[in-house]
Amino acid sequence: MKAAYPDLKSCGTFYVEDYLSARIVGEGPRRTKDVTPAGLAKSLQAMGEVDFEGYRIDFSKSNAGSRFVDIAVVDFEGRLRY
Repeated sequence: MKAAYPDLKSCGTFYVEDYLSARIVGEGPRRTKDVTPAGLAKSLQAMGEVDFEGYRIDFSKSNAGSRFVDIAVVDFEGRLRY
């Protein structure tokens, strides 16, 4: 997030989720000429595993791109509370 938005002073969990969602959805159309919902789905499935700076997604096996689950509380300053 800091690399993409250097002026951002704080970053909460929703920012990170939205950033990753945008990166994933942005990568699909970049890899296909069929920019329809079906084309995007096909493109995401064909990508295989992609590493987004440490967060890996893979839609080739199912519609769930990631099986990673982590429970944490992050404050608005981006600090881990637990």
